[in-house]
Amino acid sequence: TMGNPKPSVSWIKGETVVKETARIAVLDS
Repeated sequence: TMGNPKPSVSWIKGETVVKETARIAVLDS
């Protein structure tokens, strides 16, 4: 994982998507 930045980027991207989804869900309810 140290030599491959791609997985880290996708993981960070995924986390951002999850956080955005959670924020939207909170705002929705």
